[in-house]
Amino acid sequence: MTLGTTFRIAIIGGGPSGLSLAIALKRKGFDNLVVYEREKNDGVRHQGWSISLFSPQGVKVVWDAQVKLFEETETKVYVHFVDETRHPVDIVDLLIGADGIHSPIRKQLTGDEIHPAGFNSVVGLIKKELDGSNDDLFEHELIKNTGALVSGRNVACWYAHQVLHNEIYWSLSIRCNEDYIRQRTNYDKKQLHSLAKEVSQNFFPLIQQMVERTPVEQMQDCLLFKDLDPMKRHPSGRFCVSQTGRITLIGDAAHAMLPFRGQGIFSFQV
Repeated sequence: MTLGTTFRIAIIGGGPSGLSLAIALKRKGFDNLVVYEREKNDGVRHQGWSISLFSPQGVKVVWDAQVKLFEETETKVYVHFVDETRHPVDIVDLLIGADGIHSPIRKQLTGDEIHPAGFNSVVGLIKKELDGSNDDLFEHELIKNTGALVSGRNVACWYAHQVLHNEIYWSLSIRCNEDYIRQRTNYDKKQLHSLAKEVSQNFFPLIQQMVERTPVEQMQDCLLFKDLDPMKRHPSGRFCVSQTGRITLIGDAAHAMLPFRGQGIFSFQV
């Protein structure tokens, strides 16, 4: 037998990071792996705004499987599920938490010590007008059916077009202390809009137009980004979160959501 057939791997979370890693491991010859996803099926909700849950060919995905806790020994990890009748304990060699920003795996391992991340964000929402007056924004090639992240000096803009809801959601993040936006605007929508227009001058005209054409009443609450920073270095020098090296985190479970959120799919190989 080869290591790929005997080494048991469980990935908790069937979002972009978990599924991407599962595909990569399968290609490397690790066939004895399973993805546990808490949703009941692949049509329940969208992941990553426009990325749906799915079952990649050749990857075993167990649906409606919510992890309760795990027990770690020097040689194995015992994974326990909420519904023990349907999902008996799985004994694995490696447990990977790809279960998002509210990761139960991370909480059991490290807790959730949170501190300000040094970014605040002003958020706005543009709804498609029935009279077609803002169709040009919704049909723009950089917005239509997609989302984007644009960075500048000390600022960043993230936006996404939700096709099903006919909305454009944008977020302008500013490197600043945690009280900056409150001191500048007192969270007044008109003042938030003025600040967003000021910050948007650092970006190209499309982003300036999005901010300018966002109705004041559709300015959202500003967001204070906080850093979970759970990763710890193993004595061997590898980054992991357990002393035995048999448990680790990837994606949104593993890193801070700053300042743009949704970076999990880019870090599945952490």
